[in-house]
Amino acid sequence: MEKRFLKLIAVLCLLLIIYQLLLQFPYLRNKMTIIDHMEGTPIQNQISTWQQNH
Repeated sequence: MEKRFLKLIAVLCLLLIIYQLLLQFPYLRNKMTIIDHMEGTPIQNQISTWQQNH
């Protein structure tokens, strides 16, 4: 039973690593998660706007 449990943990860790690697690509991240849609303006755009106003 312990061997099966350890194999399950290993498979889940591998899947987590693969998922995290896939999230590094903007196109895939956009398709896989909705969090990016919920976030506000990217910080680079905020800095540019602030510099133009001051």
